[in-house]
Amino acid sequence: MSDMEDSLPDRPVGEGELAFDVSGEGSDMEGMEDMADEDLYMEGTNSQMDSDEESDEESSMAEIAKAALFGSKPTFRGKTRPQTESDEESDADAPAWARKAKRVQRDAGAVSAAQSSAALVRAKPKPTSSLRVGWFDATKKKDLRSVRGGKAHAEATKARGGKGAVSTIAFHKNSLLCAVGGLDRNLSVYHVDGTENARLQSVHFKDMPPRTAWFGETAITCMGRRGHYFSLDLLSGDISRIAATVHERGALLSHEIAAPAPNMPYFAVAGANGYVYIVSTVTRAVLHRIHTNANVLCLCWLGGDVPRLVVGGRGGRVYVFSVSPTRLSLLCDFRDQGAASVTAVAGTVNGNRLYVGQDSGIVNVYDVDGASLSQEMVPVGVIDCLTTDVTTIAPHPSGVMVAVASDKLKDSARIVSMAPSGKPSVCQNWPPGLNKGGSKNLGKVTAMAWSPNGRWLCVGNARGRVAMWSVTYFEQNPVE
Repeated sequence: MSDMEDSLPDRPVGEGELAFDVSGEGSDMEGMEDMADEDLYMEGTNSQMDSDEESDEESSMAEIAKAALFGSKPTFRGKTRPQTESDEESDADAPAWARKAKRVQRDAGAVSAAQSSAALVRAKPKPTSSLRVGWFDATKKKDLRSVRGGKAHAEATKARGGKGAVSTIAFHKNSLLCAVGGLDRNLSVYHVDGTENARLQSVHFKDMPPRTAWFGETAITCMGRRGHYFSLDLLSGDISRIAATVHERGALLSHEIAAPAPNMPYFAVAGANGYVYIVSTVTRAVLHRIHTNANVLCLCWLGGDVPRLVVGGRGGRVYVFSVSPTRLSLLCDFRDQGAASVTAVAGTVNGNRLYVGQDSGIVNVYDVDGASLSQEMVPVGVIDCLTTDVTTIAPHPSGVMVAVASDKLKDSARIVSMAPSGKPSVCQNWPPGLNKGGSKNLGKVTAMAWSPNGRWLCVGNARGRVAMWSVTYFEQNPVE
């Protein structure tokens, strides 16, 4: 029972006047913006009211009832309204019990304003002031790409010409566009908003399932296990087939393992027998040819003034090169601690940290700024939350967490908080249902990607589904 109800005598409402001060400027509650700034009166049964005034009063009373149902009182954003001359006149005309009720309500305004309204909380959630270590604060959003189950899904996949597994997910630098490619030979571009996630365009490649894709300024480069690759113009919708200029033993080079250099007009592509080629995106010419001592299984770029290329493969060795259009130098090569094969590598945007995944499920964390590179690299942290080959590593753009996954087992994906020292803390609440013993419903995770602003996380699986989450903290604090 409210303070007002406690102060009222036991008398029927119809025998007098009951005054409510409900004026409030700019209340955030839905439906309360049009509430009048003057006092509303519920007259006795013998009073006559104008039809317009009666309609306004009924509407306002409905709003008050709604606020009461949600456990709040209409107030002035934490302060009571100053009493005006009209208020004093109405107080003089009102009976003593009504004036007392009005005073009690005014005095209680400051107290009630400090209490959170359930309706207000739902309408405007309080932004998270900081990230919690070992906890993933995020909201599940509409799937970027959903699939049908059972026989219908199998038939649709067969009709598209292949399997439906997601093989690549890439965001545009503005975080509004996302490209999803799969082994069904389709590449789709979506407008990301978390609500509609409208598909803008879809392209079917007859002879190439896309394995790697990335955005340029106005185009998407799409590569696969072929000697050629494609470029999709986002403005015109035109598709260009680009013939490769790299040949190995008379055969065109496969572009299955490739990665673009950040903010540079060239990309790296892995060849056979330990070779890696640096290819210009402008002239299509080979700028550099690198030879390592084992078959290359993965590669990535580290950001910085001069991009650094990281190459990993069989034997557990990792190579770091400094690359420019006219110069190539080996900075270091080291053996990843405890690795028989390096199956995945990824670096942070600022280029200070490197993640190296092994076939045992271990992910070692290395500091790779200029002063720490050496032949005897020692990990500053070890992520031990997977049991099979690490196939995906996706560092968050802010560097505060990283997503890791293996496509060998269902639901084998984790998000790990990273301390500045490199110490990892596995998030205990993701995947959903992790601590409830139920199905986590991720399937076999084949691709993961964060948006450049840090807000969106997309997770693709072997059935073609791309699930999406919105990170609460970065909704209010996007990465610049």
